[in-house]
Amino acid sequence: MEIVQLAEQMLRLGLVATLVTIGLIFFGLYSKDFRFVTAARRSLYCTFGLILLSSAGLVYGFVEGVYTVKYINHYSEASLPLAFKIAGLWAGLDGSLVFWCLLLSFWGAIVAFTHRREAKAEPERRRLEPYLYLILAVNQAFFLFTAVILVNPFQLFSPEVIAEGRYDPTGTGLNPLLVSYWMLIHPPSLYLGFTAFTVPFAYAMASLLSGQQGIWWIRYTRRWTMIAWLILTNGVILGGMWAYEVLGWGGYWAWDPVENASFMPWLVATAFLHSVIVQERRQMLKRWNLFLIILTFFLCNFGTYLTRSGVVASVHAFANGEVGDYFLGYLIFVFGFCLTLLYLKRDSLRGEHPMRSFLSREAMFFFNNLALVGIALAVLVLTLWPVISQGLFNVEVSVMQPTYNRVTMPLFLLLLFLAALGPQVGWVKSSLSLIARTFAYPFAAAVGLAAVLATYWWKNDWDPGYQPMLLALGATFIFTTVILEFYRGTRARMRVKRETPGEALVNLSVSNNRRYGGYVVHIGFALCVIGVVTSSFFRTVVAGQELREGESVSIEGTGYEVVYTGSTVEETGPYRSTRLELDLFKSGQAIGHLRPEIRFYHKQDAQGNKPTVREVAIHRTFWEDLYVFPARDDIRGDQTVITLNLFVNPLINWIWAGWIIILAGGLFAILPMGRRRLGLSD
Repeated sequence: MEIVQLAEQMLRLGLVATLVTIGLIFFGLYSKDFRFVTAARRSLYCTFGLILLSSAGLVYGFVEGVYTVKYINHYSEASLPLAFKIAGLWAGLDGSLVFWCLLLSFWGAIVAFTHRREAKAEPERRRLEPYLYLILAVNQAFFLFTAVILVNPFQLFSPEVIAEGRYDPTGTGLNPLLVSYWMLIHPPSLYLGFTAFTVPFAYAMASLLSGQQGIWWIRYTRRWTMIAWLILTNGVILGGMWAYEVLGWGGYWAWDPVENASFMPWLVATAFLHSVIVQERRQMLKRWNLFLIILTFFLCNFGTYLTRSGVVASVHAFANGEVGDYFLGYLIFVFGFCLTLLYLKRDSLRGEHPMRSFLSREAMFFFNNLALVGIALAVLVLTLWPVISQGLFNVEVSVMQPTYNRVTMPLFLLLLFLAALGPQVGWVKSSLSLIARTFAYPFAAAVGLAAVLATYWWKNDWDPGYQPMLLALGATFIFTTVILEFYRGTRARMRVKRETPGEALVNLSVSNNRRYGGYVVHIGFALCVIGVVTSSFFRTVVAGQELREGESVSIEGTGYEVVYTGSTVEETGPYRSTRLELDLFKSGQAIGHLRPEIRFYHKQDAQGNKPTVREVAIHRTFWEDLYVFPARDDIRGDQTVITLNLFVNPLINWIWAGWIIILAGGLFAILPMGRRRLGLSD
């Protein structure tokens, strides 16, 4: 108990240390004495250490079962496995704010460490440093204030409550849906990505406040942005995989408000990563790039508002917290301040070159940006529309998945076309004849795919509409253009350097890893699109199929047959498990055995109900998944009757394969090698 109380004091001292950091920076700026800035840098280290100790103390409380602490009591219990006791740190509103503060202080300490030798640094970098620390510390101070003053995860039950036994001395327990290994990896990845975007935002604001609007901050920030983007990409995909394997509806993305909260900053950050290439190469879009990074930061923090305010209904959101109004006020203030500062500095942010042609790479990248930001803003409006409708018109509405698809689909189609076209068009200006020659082979591949798809759909009597066709064509366009880029570059290097094909390909990629790593990311994106289109439009569903022991169900058009052979019941401590035994056949051949499960928990939740959790079973292949969800089981007479929902999802594993390729390409792109090492750009 003493350790938990000490952890509470460490969190309070972390807030004090952050306020000291802000004071030191102001003294340094006022006195023009860089020693205060050096002290502020060390103060950032100290803040990280204090919050780390505080977080460790809270985790210790979970592990040791200090259930007199309200937060620990509500999100843990004695029988919970150790890993999920540790995950209690981010399982609820109070602890997740401490975890958020820990990550903010971690990134702040990393930034401070990279500036530890500023006496020998570039003049621009040294002038940026105090403003950089100031932005990081002010943002960190708000979240620490929220965690310390408004929620306090270390709050104890009152002695009266303990004496009267109105609390569970073994802990209430974590929501059974969260007792999944995804809980251990998805929230930390998502929070890491959100908080990492604070660093490029801080550099952008520091450049405005210090008057250093040159190219240096962009070059340094781009790697930070790429790291944050990769982490957030990982978090978004892991969330989709979690939904797919746990929620039992056979899908992975439902345009849930909290899902949207992670997707919107990802879209805008993707736009920024493309747009900074134009600024580096052509000294254009300076104001636009600053706006994009401001918007990314805003949307990252807007996600914390959505999950903690109770303004939207979501299976992922925390209970309605009292911090929502504070978050909203902070977001409005920060966004307003940043846009005002950007407006005041507009004259010093003029581009050095005009956009001379719509048929140029810079124009394609800018249109790409507009499509990405357009999707993000459309998702934002649709996410908040129920709240807007209720507040302005007193009309309750719900925005469902078809509405999101209908609104965003044209923009996604445009994005796919621009993603294929952009890298192939020359800088400044290109001709239609050159574009036609460049895209002859990709166009032929797309037409060939269209013919194959049309024939296949016609034979199977499918009519999915024009949208999946266009999406598949766009993905094929991207894939083909990227492969051709690698082919042309390799062939040119073989001719000039007299290298073998393997040597030429490796040396080509390493010599400009940022460019070709980006191309690999595009390949992964194309695979994801194909997987999304195919699994969304062409899946087969059999819902509510009742089976008795020995009975089977055939899934029309797929060759699958599922036979129910019985069930086993086990007591495993916190719940009673019923495992269904299913034999799986395809085209008459036995191919496997599936064991979906229904768990009946003995302990009541906060609402007084005993939860029931259904575990899906999935038979995976490269081409498709057979997904089985146990809807229920009933005892009728002397027989057990089960009800199954079955889904056949074609090419769904291409989404996860595309995710791996995206991560690999992104990691390769940020390595310090090739032209980057020589100080050159794409």
